[in-house]
Amino acid sequence: MWSHGVVAPATGGKSWADQGTVAEHIVTLRAIVVGDLTEEWYLYSIAHPVRTVRDVRHNADRYYPAEVVGRLLGMYRALPDDASEDEVKRLFGELMSDGQVHLPVRLLTRDLMAAGFPVVRYEIRWTPEQLRPFGYVTHGTDRALWALRIPNLEPQQAEVARKWLDAIDAEVKQVEEHGNGRDLQEVLALNEDRTIGWKPDERWNELMRLRAALPSEA
Repeated sequence: MWSHGVVAPATGGKSWADQGTVAEHIVTLRAIVVGDLTEEWYLYSIAHPVRTVRDVRHNADRYYPAEVVGRLLGMYRALPDDASEDEVKRLFGELMSDGQVHLPVRLLTRDLMAAGFPVVRYEIRWTPEQLRPFGYVTHGTDRALWALRIPNLEPQQAEVARKWLDAIDAEVKQVEEHGNGRDLQEVLALNEDRTIGWKPDERWNELMRLRAALPSEA
């Protein structure tokens, strides 16, 4: 998440998220840029040693209360006890990336827009191939784009990075001057073919149904 401006300190000993009033505590911040990459599941799949179906529950319990884990697991495909390690890792990666990245990004955007706060949401579907040796578009592989790290980029990739940064800058100025004009379910996407443009959020409904597992959203 990128912010443009200055953030006010939290008050009352509680986090802004706990208070449910994030936007109300941002006093001089002028806009927020928030988004995700499409294959975050991969990094989460290797975050812990997960080899069996039982390991999925065991490791998810490290992050969430038991009752939340139980409800979340009921919303994903059930694997047989003899599922392969690859199947188990993929399920764990999807479970954790949805809960740690994809759903929070959408909830934050929803709440900011509901409060009338300027926000630009993006989705990155392509990152430089040489920076993702296993082929997956995960966080960290986009750093060279945001920082315009020329030594790490091929000439054509650097041009894409410049266009991406220009597009983000233009959208930030737009929301700062005119407010949120885009639909909640639209994202500014850097696509697989390196084109840039607004598109519908293909995972919105799929991810927002997971709210039912969260006490604050149920």
